[in-house]
Amino acid sequence: MIKFSIDFVPGPSNDVVKLYVDNILKATGTTWEDYYRYDPEQTGSGNVLPTTSKLLLREGGTPAPATSGHGFLIDNFSSSATTVSLYPYHKSRN
Repeated sequence: MIKFSIDFVPGPSNDVVKLYVDNILKATGTTWEDYYRYDPEQTGSGNVLPTTSKLLLREGGTPAPATSGHGFLIDNFSSSATTVSLYPYHKSRN
């Protein structure tokens, strides 16, 4: 089982991407947020951060013709999104 999670945190340099294989954390990294925010290539678009609305599953690397037709099977795929408040709920006192 492969699990992929992203925590989008407001502000620069703080998004967290985690990749799990069989529920074991294998890699932790960041998103492209700072590339879009600071890279000179992006000044034409005003260095605006795009929204994340798609998951692209892509394979790459050196071609291996002997394995042609024996790619990856993606089965039982699910996706979910949640919003977590940065501010804890405080019950007002009357």
